[in-house]
Amino acid sequence: MNHIADSTQWWLCVRITEQFNQTKIMWTHIGTYSENKHKLPEPIAGPGIEREACGDQAAIFKARDVQGKVLLALDHPALHLDRVERWNSAARYCSCWMRPYVGTKLTDIPLETQFLIALEGDRYHLYIPLVDHHAQYRSVIQGADEQCLYCYLDGGSEIREHVDVLYHAYGADPYRLMEQAAEVISQRY
Repeated sequence: MNHIADSTQWWLCVRITEQFNQTKIMWTHIGTYSENKHKLPEPIAGPGIEREACGDQAAIFKARDVQGKVLLALDHPALHLDRVERWNSAARYCSCWMRPYVGTKLTDIPLETQFLIALEGDRYHLYIPLVDHHAQYRSVIQGADEQCLYCYLDGGSEIREHVDVLYHAYGADPYRLMEQAAEVISQRY
């Protein structure tokens, strides 16, 4: 599998078929937004995003009036990234597994990203999509263009007034950002 390990897009998944007791090899491809946009709803612009501060350099972002599956453009000024040098993320590549992805372009952030930390100058930005149990929505992020991210919301059929979508924090120490995020998110949910 060394020839596969270099790829950031392709992974070998092995599944056992019960029919013949044989091992079936299957390739799965995560892809980027540009490769999968035909499968997603049209993005909704961000006036429906509200920021709720959680300290000086952190906030939880909420979406207003959402229903069903929504692709939300995270174009709030606090979420823009102008000069990303590099990023690291964890994204789901099979139904039960996540793997790390790294890159330098926001457009390469894969679908189903469930954790993202990006370096911009001397400041780190931490993005954690949230699962809102009260509204019964889950969110994931993905790259959209060189300054903006998209958030894909998947939830119920009822219109929800407010859905917690994303935790965002920034600072000089990425380890401290993760500690603060764990504290804020665990207290809130």
